Amino acid sequence: MRGVVNKFNRGEISKEAFTREDYRKVGNSCELIRNFMPKRLGPMMFRPGTTYIGDVIGRSYFIPFVASITDKALLEVTQDKLRVWVDDALVSRSAVTATILNGTFDSTLSGWSNTSGTGSTAVWQTGGYAALTGNGTSRAVIWQSIFSVQTGVEHGVRVVVEQAPVVLKIGTSGEDSDELFSGELLPGTHSLVITPDATTIAITFVNSSRYKALVDSIEFEAAGSLELPLPYQTSDLDLIRHDQSGDIVYLACHGHPQYQIERRGIKSWSTVLHRAEDGPFGVINTSDISMTPSAYVGDITLTASAAYFKPGHVGALFKLISYNQRSEVDANTTGTATDSIIVTGLDREFSYHVIYPAGSGSGTVVLEQSTNNTSWVIKESRTTSGTWTYDDETPNAVLYYRLRVSAYATGPIRIIISYNGGSTEGIIKVTGYTSETVVDAQVLKTISSVDGTLDWYEGEWSDLNGYPTALKLYESRLWQAGQGKLSGSVSDGWPSYDASIEGNSRAIQKTIAFGTSDNVHWLASALKLVMGLATDEVTVKSNSFSEPLTQDNCNLKEGSNQGAAPLTPGKVDDEILYVSRSGKRLFSLSLTPNDTYSATDLTMLHEKICQEGIKRIAVSRDPETRIYVVMNDGTSRVYIYDPVEEVSGWARMATYDQYEDVVVLPNQGEDHIYWVVNRNGSRYLEKQALFANAVDEHFDSAVHYTSPGTTLTGLGHLEGRQVGVWADRKHRGQFTVNSGQVSVPSIWTDVHAGLEYIADYKSNKLNRFVDGTVLSEKKRVDDFALIMQDAVLGALEVGPDESNLKPFPSIMNGATVDDTAVIEEYDQDPFDFNGDTETDPRIYIRATGPCTILALTYNIDSDPPKKDA
Repeated sequence: MRGVVNKFNRGEISKEAFTREDYRKVGNSCELIRNFMPKRLGPMMFRPGTTYIGDVIGRSYFIPFVASITDKALLEVTQDKLRVWVDDALVSRSAVTATILNGTFDSTLSGWSNTSGTGSTAVWQTGGYAALTGNGTSRAVIWQSIFSVQTGVEHGVRVVVEQAPVVLKIGTSGEDSDELFSGELLPGTHSLVITPDATTIAITFVNSSRYKALVDSIEFEAAGSLELPLPYQTSDLDLIRHDQSGDIVYLACHGHPQYQIERRGIKSWSTVLHRAEDGPFGVINTSDISMTPSAYVGDITLTASAAYFKPGHVGALFKLISYNQRSEVDANTTGTATDSIIVTGLDREFSYHVIYPAGSGSGTVVLEQSTNNTSWVIKESRTTSGTWTYDDETPNAVLYYRLRVSAYATGPIRIIISYNGGSTEGIIKVTGYTSETVVDAQVLKTISSVDGTLDWYEGEWSDLNGYPTALKLYESRLWQAGQGKLSGSVSDGWPSYDASIEGNSRAIQKTIAFGTSDNVHWLASALKLVMGLATDEVTVKSNSFSEPLTQDNCNLKEGSNQGAAPLTPGKVDDEILYVSRSGKRLFSLSLTPNDTYSATDLTMLHEKICQEGIKRIAVSRDPETRIYVVMNDGTSRVYIYDPVEEVSGWARMATYDQYEDVVVLPNQGEDHIYWVVNRNGSRYLEKQALFANAVDEHFDSAVHYTSPGTTLTGLGHLEGRQVGVWADRKHRGQFTVNSGQVSVPSIWTDVHAGLEYIADYKSNKLNRFVDGTVLSEKKRVDDFALIMQDAVLGALEVGPDESNLKPFPSIMNGATVDDTAVIEEYDQDPFDFNGDTETDPRIYIRATGPCTILALTYNIDSDPPKKDA
């Protein structure tokens, strides 16, 4: 009786499932498959090896950055820092000779020219800062020229901004020139690359805002790899959640403020605090504490009528409601206008002010009216200083008014429009803590009254209130969740939460009323937005299947109650893949026809396959869909998955050291899979070989050479270890690395050197060779055959178990063949198998080199008929 195994894609299953002959997936499954990689069509192959890319600083969390299929990077987050890999090399800086004078602002602004406009200031501030404060229209400016710059050489410019955005310009034609760089820099650290084409360049800092911007430093960077600061500690790395939009990667992490990683070019990167200037806010104040701002604009103090503030309020937003309207601006150009006020009701008189500097200002200011806040009609005109009232005689209408400088001559001209009716919302950001009743703040949106108000809102996120623990971009909104709250930004306007925007585009805010909602482990999307909690997977859904989410129809619905582990999920088509609360099972969430998610246990046939605990998952789609799973014990699992073709199966991956991380970058051909491997305490970034190249690239942490002679160098990362050498499609032996190199006896062309590994396969119970069951009958495997491609026969051993393996015969068509070289096609007669007669005979295959096994066949001799008891 002859049996066959030709569907290795069923993978490894639990012993408890072996007797389930009624379940068709059991038939071709196995007890062990390690370092053999199942393929969707059925074969299994000796897994691809890895190429050594470079050293990793320490325990890491890699984030894929994908601007397009051809524009990608790897973001290496380790304790306290970020590094960037592009085209398998670290982004680095070259040495330069030029210096920036007083770029650290230690005690003065010496070396910088101050060309600030009237009403704006640029001064040195204690702590070593350049403090630039504009007045809304004129600018605070400092700049300097740098001489003897090396042309045609990349210069890394490192800028640290402490507070508020500031504009940086770098050019070659003096103040305000910007052909080398121009951009607004948020608080954080920026590493920018410029390549001057002139020996003199100019650097200019500009701030027009009425609140103060603080620049900590600007310097040319020293030679070496780019490193940028991030606040995360080693224990935080697995809690990082990220999503990308264009050149910005948004970050959330339990216990930390939100950050952004920004790219301004393939070598220009920044790590900055995420800056949302208009929310989200919590509920309106219900206490008897009032808040009083010291001024309408700029840098102010905010005073509470009773003890309220804590040091953790630094960085928090507050929204103050004023029951009047006021807008003020200092103008020094034609066209400058105030914000509009809204005039409604019956009592419609308001005032406006025009103030020229004594003896010097001149120009024309017009009062304008609009019905839609877009198209404006002039109602009055002024050319002198003064205060006027305007009586709108159109009752029961909603009209907008503003002041605008229609013709500017000299100035500045201060224009103010105010109205005692209606209400406005001023927004401030706390910048410093003084006491329980007083904090320093910046006015982000103009305050209309300096009187105390009981109507105020506190921002949802701060050091005191906590920060989001998860985020996701979905339906053109930036969603953030944590601390029992879910917020969706203005549609197509993230990170804005502007409450004045009405209709379906307005921001969404919800309370999460499910179990352990303080720490939302993740947000993921596949047709629907889903929150992963420790106790549930909550769907964020609208009232109907195809309807977009809005504040009015956003509903939170409980899910399977399986609960999720705090690990980043994956996605395959319209399914979300996540790790269960135990950390030991992988689930798939798929949408049902009833518009609800159903959870499927992908470890159902092998509940213990991930019992060591899952550390991270990553999904590769090409050449086949595989889910790579890093385990806490340093091994890995691979799940081949094609739900349409009903293909699924588990396999194990192991190296002689420990896997710590995995990340996938999509590619035009096969996806690129990267591993972080801890080898004897040193961590390396290694790139998995393409499946198409696996025959030649089947060592780990390997180095590749073309015509290297008899000395293979560049092996310092494997010092003292034994490496295999594969050259010109043959195995050439093993050598020990000494002083970062090995000597080989011959000269070859295409050479690979790296760590060898072993692949093992152990069949399940052999019971599919006849109809009916033979589970408890004695039987023996009499002979055995393999059908293979791209196989090195000398790398194979076969036997009934791991302890009784024999070399695979190196014979084809009756003749001995070179058992160190690749055989492209192998399909030979069966050979004897040294199995015993037993109720549970098995077939064990071990490989130390390339082979793709398409099928194994075996012949069974049954035991003589049973005797009567």
